[in-house]
Amino acid sequence: MERTNRQQEILDASVRVIEASGFSGLTVRRVAEEVGVSEPALYRHFSSKLALLECLLDDFQEAVVGHFTALETMTGENPLETFIGELFDTLGRRETLAPLLFSEEAFHAEPALKDRVFDMITRNAKTLARAIGAQQQRGAIRADIPAESLSLVVMGCVRVTITRSSLSGGAVRLVDEKKRVAGVLTTLLKE
Repeated sequence: MERTNRQQEILDASVRVIEASGFSGLTVRRVAEEVGVSEPALYRHFSSKLALLECLLDDFQEAVVGHFTALETMTGENPLETFIGELFDTLGRRETLAPLLFSEEAFHAEPALKDRVFDMITRNAKTLARAIGAQQQRGAIRADIPAESLSLVVMGCVRVTITRSSLSGGAVRLVDEKKRVAGVLTTLLKE
């Protein structure tokens, strides 16, 4: 999605506010202060806090969905390990936003996001199941368990790792967890 420099500056400031104060601390006033503009000036770029959060979600979705679709055509010795490694590298660069997809706090702060996040997770699970199905047909992932079920296992593992990282105060970093998670999933899912 094409954005102006100012819109990107506002999004970056929003991430800094979330890092400092959590999702519940994200307010238009705080973001405007972080950018160094007035609230009315910020509203010229985003109509509401919800619009700002939706844009952050869109950015996050664009960043991760490519990994889910890429798994479908990956080849090599261990496509699942490659997939997890690349996904966690991307999530690690967005460690502040990753918990948004799994955070009840975000839903309480902005209930209108609940349906949107639910739809994103549902679409991602279907995309991942399709990719896992393709890998099952290649013989890279075990085929005795439905792809939809394996998709839930992978997404659950990713979610728990993101949650641990988010709650650890920096002690657990996603980029450091990728080999362990990939190893566990490979052991469980490899044919």
